[in-house]
Amino acid sequence: MMKLKKIFEKRFKRKFDNKIFKKLTIGDINGWDSMSNLDIIFEIEETFNFKFKTKDLENANSVNFFIKYLKKKKLI
Repeated sequence: MMKLKKIFEKRFKRKFDNKIFKKLTIGDINGWDSMSNLDIIFEIEETFNFKFKTKDLENANSVNFFIKYLKKKKLI
């Protein structure tokens, strides 16, 4: 989860407490909108060396989604 957290901290130029980080959803952070969400998705793909399936991204609107997805793929 640390790699994922670093992606968000780098993107939004701030630190997140682990408890709060896991609960974040699109719109909770100033600047986290649909366009920046695409940047996050691309960064996750690059960092974890895989590609999301388009159909899986319709619910990609929270940190919890990314954590569950990466765990399911055994990437974290």
